[in-house]
Amino acid sequence: MEGPVWKRWGAILNPGFSINNIMSLVPSIIEEMTIFKNIIQAHAGNGDMFHMEELSLNLTIDIIGRVLAYNDLTSALRKQVECCTIGIEINPLEYFNFIRPIVHLYNTCRMNRYLSRELNHRYKHAQNEDKWKNNSVIDLALKSYLAENPTLSVKDKVTSRKEFKDFAMAQIKLFIFAGRDTTSTGAILTLHLLSKNPASLTRLRAENYVVFGDVASTASVLCSKPQLLSQVPFTLAVIKETLRLHPTAAALRAPTSP
Repeated sequence: MEGPVWKRWGAILNPGFSINNIMSLVPSIIEEMTIFKNIIQAHAGNGDMFHMEELSLNLTIDIIGRVLAYNDLTSALRKQVECCTIGIEINPLEYFNFIRPIVHLYNTCRMNRYLSRELNHRYKHAQNEDKWKNNSVIDLALKSYLAENPTLSVKDKVTSRKEFKDFAMAQIKLFIFAGRDTTSTGAILTLHLLSKNPASLTRLRAENYVVFGDVASTASVLCSKPQLLSQVPFTLAVIKETLRLHPTAAALRAPTSP
């Protein structure tokens, strides 16, 4: 997707990623974070040894699903992620998993069937402003898309629905599969580095206490005042330093001639 095509669809998606809209989605993110926190606390209370990777991946996928579509669409997507291979596995047997193509096909059908039904439902009710309550990325993208051509014939509406549905289904899967690993890895590394640097952890906790108050009320404070997230510069610095020390994504660049 390049040039005018990229520009058009980028403009359609932009409203969903505006700072105001992201702030309005904080309560949904907090809801998923609370579930994650309760699971971690339960393990800590029992003194369990557990893998952070699976929990962090599930959290990331759940949050992306809530932000994109404002509901739980992650069951099939989680299973699809578990069966993916990216070509750098150490165990050579990973490349000879004959079940994987079957699982991919099955989960792809599940995802497409669910997303198609969900997008058809939203497209059907999209023009009713009174019922337009959701502010997820896909809902706002659909609203922007329909605003391009407010008056369409019946035939054009059918074509228009298919065009948007094909685009939205591809983008939803792309957002989840492309972002889940880097985000979850960044979160794990941040927690790891804080555990190795108690002075920074103490300073981060102090900053959060000053801004959000007692930890027991942090979730409710953030839900009512999400703008407070912009008032924790040291917390942001910790995240940036983690990504500097351990980049979760790399880019391949073509060499330039001298």
